[in-house]
Amino acid sequence: MLQIVSSLDHLESCDADVLSVFGLHLLPCLDKWLLENPKRFLVCIEKNVQAFLQAKAQWQNPQVRLYHWDSNAGLCHRIAWEFCLLRLIQVATCEEEHIFSKMLEEIHVQVHLLISDFRDLGEVIIGNLLQNVGQMPISLLGESLENCCQNIPAIICGAGPSLDRQIPMLIQAQEKALLFGAGSAMCALETQGVYPHFGVAFDPDPPSGRYLTQIGYETPYFYQPRISSRQLASLHGQKLWMPDSDNYPLERWIYQELGLNYPLMDSGFTAANFCALIAAHLGCNPIICVGMDFCSPKNQVYAAGMQADQGNWVECINAKKEKRISKPDWLASASWLDQFAEKNQEIKWIYTDQEAMPLAHLKYFPLEQVPLPSAFDAVSFSYALTARAVRSEITQESVRAVLHRLRNSFIEALDLCNQLLSLWEKHYPHSILETGELALLESDLAQNICVQKLLLPLWDIWKWPILRQEEHIPTRTLHQHVFFKKAVEIHLSTFKSLKIC
Repeated sequence: MLQIVSSLDHLESCDADVLSVFGLHLLPCLDKWLLENPKRFLVCIEKNVQAFLQAKAQWQNPQVRLYHWDSNAGLCHRIAWEFCLLRLIQVATCEEEHIFSKMLEEIHVQVHLLISDFRDLGEVIIGNLLQNVGQMPISLLGESLENCCQNIPAIICGAGPSLDRQIPMLIQAQEKALLFGAGSAMCALETQGVYPHFGVAFDPDPPSGRYLTQIGYETPYFYQPRISSRQLASLHGQKLWMPDSDNYPLERWIYQELGLNYPLMDSGFTAANFCALIAAHLGCNPIICVGMDFCSPKNQVYAAGMQADQGNWVECINAKKEKRISKPDWLASASWLDQFAEKNQEIKWIYTDQEAMPLAHLKYFPLEQVPLPSAFDAVSFSYALTARAVRSEITQESVRAVLHRLRNSFIEALDLCNQLLSLWEKHYPHSILETGELALLESDLAQNICVQKLLLPLWDIWKWPILRQEEHIPTRTLHQHVFFKKAVEIHLSTFKSLKIC
């Protein structure tokens, strides 16, 4: 993760892989730190263009990266990707540097979470996708319900510790607003007598105890194709499919082949973010966030009855300036929600607990003080709303045909990978980059669905840590070809285990 410090004091006690500083003048005093470990990296961000260009032309140390400071997110993304999965310390000695560093910290977390999604080269998520597409013939299209709940209040319930304090008010409010249960919050709510009108499933690999203990199996559920296939199969209520973001090109290809040309939807980092997206898409207003703390005291990280998982805990400050702990996905989720509220200012956004993470574009109101309309039959309304959703016209036959075509592209991709590696062996110790044989194989790769929609997007993520210390261009290309083969073999085993042929 990334740590921001205000000086180079006590550098010897800092356990970091990467040190980032502003100004070329600091480089000489950091030689000792860099030489102590050949796997360390030093990042220097220089504002003066002439000084940067001169140093860039002269500096040859592969452990040092020089960047020109343009103060925008582009540089932050470059640094975050270049040093993903490493511990990074950023030195910021003035307000301008601190603003840049906070932007880098936020992007660093987002990159870390994206890589975490593909830590197994996408095996879990792609496995879910291949199984969940079989649910489409019985699914409804949640996207078709746009603005069907205009000016109806929505209460989004997360599983934060503040949820327990809100239960009495939620019991009263469930006849005055639509209640959404975000992920594992469904269990926490049901055990205390609150039954959301809609469930929202998001996690690709949740602990089974968090959904197998649910009572309301008939509750309508919004879901995305990435979610746990076991959880989706366990739900007996109406399933409302929602499109995903552009992080999974293979998913988009599958649904386009099935005739669904849907707009992309950025659903954020957690089920709580997905809930906010759905409520806004439905036209709900206001949107009230309950149990969405994004931080917690050390002695209780979830609502009652929820077992704390092992997390990469970090310290933070809540809205009351008290020390709390959080996790990278919670911090990213809080930032996403704040930005989403800023983009959708026509909606009144409310959070109900002062011990939550402070969010600039959400206003604090205790739940009992939020003005809600007169009671209505919210349960009947939710089922009537579900009945208005457009039903998918996808058939099991069309699903099988698309998956068959996809499997064949994976088999072809593996054959191409084997041909590439044989070509390397044939020409060893020379490079194959200028050979006509490579050009022909690359032409075939460019036409292959598996390569274009899965292997290349995976490589765009994993090339950063794999090639971080490799500058030899032929070797970099060989790394890519070996990576392709490993990834396609993993996913072909998924096709086999799911008996997709």
